[in-house]
Amino acid sequence: MSGANIKTVSFETGAREWLDWVKQRVKPTSYAQYTVKLEKNILPYLGQLKWKELTGEQIKGLEKRLLEEGLTPQYTYDNLVQTKMITKYVSRVYGCPDPGLDVVLEKPGKSRAGLSGQGLTAQSLAVPDGGLQEQAAGGQGIQGQAAGGQSIQGQAAGGQGIQDQAAARRDVQSQKPGRGRGEVLYDETLCERLCQVLTQSPNPTKAGILLTLFAGLRIGELCALRWRDFDLEEGLVTVCQTLQRISVGENTGLVLIDLKGGPGERVIPLAPFLREVLEGMRREESCFFLSGKDTPVEPRTMQYRLRALLKSEGLPDVNFSGLRRLFISRCLSSGVDLVTVTDLLGNATVQSTLSGCSRPSMTSKIRAIHLITEEVG
Repeated sequence: MSGANIKTVSFETGAREWLDWVKQRVKPTSYAQYTVKLEKNILPYLGQLKWKELTGEQIKGLEKRLLEEGLTPQYTYDNLVQTKMITKYVSRVYGCPDPGLDVVLEKPGKSRAGLSGQGLTAQSLAVPDGGLQEQAAGGQGIQGQAAGGQSIQGQAAGGQGIQDQAAARRDVQSQKPGRGRGEVLYDETLCERLCQVLTQSPNPTKAGILLTLFAGLRIGELCALRWRDFDLEEGLVTVCQTLQRISVGENTGLVLIDLKGGPGERVIPLAPFLREVLEGMRREESCFFLSGKDTPVEPRTMQYRLRALLKSEGLPDVNFSGLRRLFISRCLSSGVDLVTVTDLLGNATVQSTLSGCSRPSMTSKIRAIHLITEEVG
């Protein structure tokens, strides 16, 4: 493609040239995501248009079409951003007008529910849990104070038990499947029940789930762990890779991605009880932690295992992202500062930690009111 014939070629030609260019500049997972958006969403609408025919109005028309097809506002926005990246690249390289230049995109705002509680709790957290376990235990003191504070409410209303039961019902209702998997509210009782189930007859799957709940690991990071990444004598685990399934041509494949040099690479202290659990499972250093073999367990399989375990125990249907939110909530409610939480999670910014905050349950909010009114009356 040259500047002389740029106006006669299709948008698809320029888009594929951009995709070849960007492949050398982004991670394999990002490239795979760009490819999927281009093939499934952008090219079917804009692909056959000639560059001389392409207008900003047509690019905005893509937004309407994708929304009508049921794509979320955020994912639709991501597709339009990619489209503008393509037009900017072609215009810069071939000296032609950029049809996307005047297209103004409005980033979707978070819903009221999505913002609820963000000043108090946070999402992803790969937390060092030698310190975390102590702080989590210390956090129970707050819970105890809240319980003590209930006596004031009991004197004022004369019916704390009824109020707690009503709050519990509201918590259960708010966790119904219609709210989406992983959107479970933060509740200390749920964390305790999870721990009881996961520490009974422990195996690698249960221990892996505990690593997310008590160390904030992402599911891909968990699946990429090998036994050589653990230093059980020092009580540390090193996160240096992640396992993801990405598009490879017309198929998909598992890819181990190095996190070295980025915020995702980190060393996390392990909770003392978790060190004991892991001690009885040691395998050869080269073996993957979850499988005990030279081949890993893929993330989708771990999601299935988690769902089956929770269902068998009658627990809410929480995914691994939800477990990370629970972990973050425990850290912040125990007084861990946000910068430390962000570093433990392997997030690049504090804002990215805040954007995944877990919403507090009604029980937690009632306890908060008890705490701030404890000295009143």
